[in-house]
Amino acid sequence: MDSLFAVCQLESGSLIPPWAPIDNVFSITRTSEVLSIIRRLEVVPEGVVCEPDRRCLRVAGAVPFTVVGVLS
Repeated sequence: MDSLFAVCQLESGSLIPPWAPIDNVFSITRTSEVLSIIRRLEVVPEGVVCEPDRRCLRVAGAVPFTVVGVLS
């Protein structure tokens, strides 16, 4: 993927912001400690706590659950 991404951290009780699920590449994960969102860097608003300038890999097609070590 050519775009840069950001790994964002919001408070665990936060609502999913409207900018999170806009595109075809994103991840939203909630734990009891944090709401983590991975998005293209250009759509993350200023002021959001994040680690910018990250790269993502995308596997073509579906990967069966039995496959291990894909990135090894």
